Amino acid sequence: MVRWLKLCLPLSLLLLPLGAALAATTESKPAIVLQLPPSMSADDVRQLLSGLESKGATVTPQPGAVVAGEPVVRQIWTRLRQAAPKLPELRALPERWRATLAAERQSDEGFWPKLVGLLAGSLLLEWAIRRALPALVPRLRVEPGLPLHRAFLRHFISLALGLAGFTIVLRLGGGLLGQNSPFLTATATQIVDSAVRWRLAAAFLLLLVAPALPVARPLHVDDAGALSTWRWVSLYLIYAAALVPAVWLVGRIGGDADLALDLTLGLALVATLYKIAMFFHLRAPVAAAILVAGGDHPSRARRTAAATWHWFFIALTLVVFVLALTQYIIGNNTEAGAAAAALQAVIVGMALAWAAKQRFIAEYARHAPHHWWRPVVNHAVDMIVFFGGFVWLARLWGYDLLEPGADGFAATTLRPIFRALVTLAVAWLVWSAIGGFLKERAPRHAGGPVEEDAAVETGMTRLATLLPLIRNTLAIAIFFLGAMIALGDLGVDIGPLLAGAGVVGIALGFGAQALVRDVIAGLFFLIDDAFRFGEYIDTGRLKGTVEAISIRSLRLRHQNGQVHTIPFGQIQAVTNSSRDWAIIKFNLHIAPDSDLELVRKTIKQLGLSLLEDPEIGGDFIQPLKMQGVVDVTQGAIMIRCKFTARPIRPSFLRRQALRDIIQHFGAAGIAFATPPANASNPL
Repeated sequence: MVRWLKLCLPLSLLLLPLGAALAATTESKPAIVLQLPPSMSADDVRQLLSGLESKGATVTPQPGAVVAGEPVVRQIWTRLRQAAPKLPELRALPERWRATLAAERQSDEGFWPKLVGLLAGSLLLEWAIRRALPALVPRLRVEPGLPLHRAFLRHFISLALGLAGFTIVLRLGGGLLGQNSPFLTATATQIVDSAVRWRLAAAFLLLLVAPALPVARPLHVDDAGALSTWRWVSLYLIYAAALVPAVWLVGRIGGDADLALDLTLGLALVATLYKIAMFFHLRAPVAAAILVAGGDHPSRARRTAAATWHWFFIALTLVVFVLALTQYIIGNNTEAGAAAAALQAVIVGMALAWAAKQRFIAEYARHAPHHWWRPVVNHAVDMIVFFGGFVWLARLWGYDLLEPGADGFAATTLRPIFRALVTLAVAWLVWSAIGGFLKERAPRHAGGPVEEDAAVETGMTRLATLLPLIRNTLAIAIFFLGAMIALGDLGVDIGPLLAGAGVVGIALGFGAQALVRDVIAGLFFLIDDAFRFGEYIDTGRLKGTVEAISIRSLRLRHQNGQVHTIPFGQIQAVTNSSRDWAIIKFNLHIAPDSDLELVRKTIKQLGLSLLEDPEIGGDFIQPLKMQGVVDVTQGAIMIRCKFTARPIRPSFLRRQALRDIIQHFGAAGIAFATPPANASNPL
């Protein structure tokens, strides 16, 4: 704030007439004009004036001049009234142009035709390169049906090569203009620089809007909206490119500050009115693009942004105009005015880059097998756009964040904050890459209940079980290191913090012995590979399917739906029913007069047929077979059957086997035992 106020201090112009000793002379002597540096504060100016008056000098401000210490609005009004009478002098600019050349004993004969011809030739060369490349190199043709990323890349290459040809020819030709005149050489340099900046901005716009290439357009804009956007914005870019050398030329040919102010104010006012009309005219296509980017059901915030975006940019246009005018008038600082004007350009560029990034990533992800990289690219582009724009604006305002020097506001305040933010952003980017990669490979569990007969794969890999714990541990480590480095960038001594954290950790270890026991017990359970996600285990008191594993506890889902959360320290033993294979045994009661050999052969044939079943045959490791007679009672013979299967759905396989046994026994004439007539039903 203090630096801004210093920039706003005027270059006060004071007329100091002669003192009383010379007042009686009939010959008036010229006034003495003091130009004070902008670094002087209002108190310094008052002390200077008091010192001059104490020595007998009469201090009188020039009529219409800005006096330091006055309110900002009054200073602006005073400066505008001072500059208004110079407006008719704009008609004398051609004469000043010729006078400047006459002072160098030069002429502008052929300068403007050559310059215009050079610009036209450079544009024609760029157009020819962009048209000839697809014909010469078929791989650069942008054809319908191409994926967005390929079409965009080919469009970018064509634009880049065409822009390179334009820049090379224009700069080489501009260096040959006005060789004998420093003034003409400087004029040509200014115009060439503005033209190159204009083509860069136009190429960026053409790359995003692509009115003639819908397949390469990264923005969610239809053809009519893209064409309208290209026409309106490209005209503004031409006007903005011409504005900078025009203001420079007025100051170069002898125009004073008042005349430069009149010209700058008029051109800036026209640009502001044009931007207001442009935003209002483009409100419908941009609003449609914002809504389409939100999918079939855009959020309320997106709908609000689509309805009000143009009002925001119109208000921003007015704020930029007032800010640039204030900086230019009070500080007479063209760089400050350019910085204020660049603010809107940065915001618009960031919005366009963000919108293009969203669609580009979404379209590319449709053709990619893995999507873990999406948050990485998202955050990386956001970081580049945000921090790049911040560094650019800071440099325009006079703060070099990359090389700030030994002292100053940029070195002591802005750069440490900037480095700390970059550190945290990089930590977030690293975490997005690692977290997204691990999350994509982590097991996914259905949110609702699972059918008992569903074939759910229970034997997940050990890495899949450890991934959530690894992910949480890495998150804590990355953000802790990022926070420590950021604090170091801010000048905080992190040594005591680390020592204090160690002491706190020891204290927590002694005070939370149960927590430490749970964590250590869970660590050894995982090292021993006692259970994995999706496996059915029995801990002695509770049993169920492993649904989640945290640092200190285990969550089991019972087959009836209940959820058990068990601290690792309370688990004494684990019985895992989902490893490798499972042996299923069951008993059958058949009639006493049954042919046991027929029963054996029937069960064996049934076991072989189950192996060939397309639905469940792959689950059997050893076929169903009869082990033999295990008991004989008065009215029944009890035989035992068994099979070995994968531990995926043993209960389902057992039910399927019993169903087929009933059908095959009926076909073979094998009867099941019936209870005795005098047997009583148990209560």
